[in-house]
Amino acid sequence: LEGSGAVAWVFQTGAPIQSTPVVDAGGNVYVGGQDNALYALTADGTLRWSLEFPGDVDSSVAISPRGTLVVGCDDGHLRAFGAGPANAPASPKSSTTETARDQ
Repeated sequence: LEGSGAVAWVFQTGAPIQSTPVVDAGGNVYVGGQDNALYALTADGTLRWSLEFPGDVDSSVAISPRGTLVVGCDDGHLRAFGAGPANAPASPKSSTTETARDQ
């Protein structure tokens, strides 16, 4: 909400959202949806990137002290990757075994 109480922005996903949005230190917003996607938005609600997963993304994203995003998916996998679009996997569903370490 703006200081006046007006809605600052709205972003439409492809399905309901069960997770709680998370905001990083730069004001970027991360939220998963039941449309099998994880969304990264700028502080003004503009889409930075989105990733398709093999199942709903009902869990909230966790952000490590070094900026690594960690998220669970209804396919039973927990994934970790960098927050920038260059670091995000092109297709998380293409990998069945993933290991990430916050370095």
